[in-house]
Amino acid sequence: MVSSPSDTEVPLLLQVYLNGVLQKVAALPNDGEPNHVTVHLSRNDIAPGFNLIRIVAQRTPDEGNCRSLPPAYPIQITSNSYLVSSRMVKEPREFRDLGAWFASGVDIYVSNADSKSITGSLELLSTLISHNGYTFDAGKVHFYSKDKTISPKNPFIAIGDVSMELEKSGVQFDKGRIRIVDDKGEVLLDVDRLPRVTISQLVRTDDTYGLWIMSKGDINLANDRKLLLDNDSVAFINEDGLLLSLDPDQKTVSTVDYPDHKSWFDRLGRYSFWFWALLWLMLTLVVVHLYSKSRQHRNI
Repeated sequence: MVSSPSDTEVPLLLQVYLNGVLQKVAALPNDGEPNHVTVHLSRNDIAPGFNLIRIVAQRTPDEGNCRSLPPAYPIQITSNSYLVSSRMVKEPREFRDLGAWFASGVDIYVSNADSKSITGSLELLSTLISHNGYTFDAGKVHFYSKDKTISPKNPFIAIGDVSMELEKSGVQFDKGRIRIVDDKGEVLLDVDRLPRVTISQLVRTDDTYGLWIMSKGDINLANDRKLLLDNDSVAFINEDGLLLSLDPDQKTVSTVDYPDHKSWFDRLGRYSFWFWALLWLMLTLVVVHLYSKSRQHRNI
């Protein structure tokens, strides 16, 4: 970067923005020589699709109170400037990582069970691609029946009611009714009581990761609704857009709850107070018994 020297002692301030967020401020030397400036872009400010980098160079006016115009001096970004990009994650952990994960190609699996639900899911997929800037080549499109188990080997998008062996999924549909509760147990979202809710989630199989879109029906997303999926890995969507998103691994704010599916450990949790009270009583009795035995032994 080269800037012309100034006849004042006020330095030229270089400001670099990424998507409107300030990334770096640097004062350039007033010597007219080429200067090298390195800017590290924050990962949290990088959008999943398209990004805008803006460079602003300013000098403070010599006089305040708007008594003089800001000085104007030529500045040039030299031809040997470059932008270094790299794959930020080896494996996707949230929605924002899917753009890079899908770049090498995607297999799409489409269920032929319910045409209305599939139509809604395909329309939603089109919206997600356009709003989040996903760019990929669809390697293969597979149509399958509900009773057939699929085994993706490459990055994939599954649409509809699928049967596949998953190592990890934020929402499990085989556990009945789905609710989202906060850390106090209050219900934030009861999925089954709302019509036409689509669940989009990042899932993992034995070999790869993919996006699973499960729709309950047709979704007519309004044209003015922006549907951006960013930090989390599970999203609940209806015709109004994004209802709620969460990361199942971060259970401090909200968690997925299945009220119709309770394990023995969950049922035991209802009686945890009495369990610990009984355990404490038993330990107390054991200590008292051992103490009395030791006293008897000393007396003998």
